[in-house]
Amino acid sequence: MEKGKLKSTRESIITVLETRFENVPTNLVDAINEIDNIQSLKQLTKTAVLIDYLESFATLLSQK
Repeated sequence: MEKGKLKSTRESIITVLETRFENVPTNLVDAINEIDNIQSLKQLTKTAVLIDYLESFATLLSQK
């Protein structure tokens, strides 16, 4: 069940980013898919909705 929740949350983040910014680089998608902490993913979901620039999201993600 945990794996399903992780996968679903990762897909939600990617969908939000694609909806807001259209093109999401593969390296960003790969980095999101490597995260195994559900709390971090939940926070990133909120961030994906609120952040102004995809570059800012990428910078934040690289700091995790």
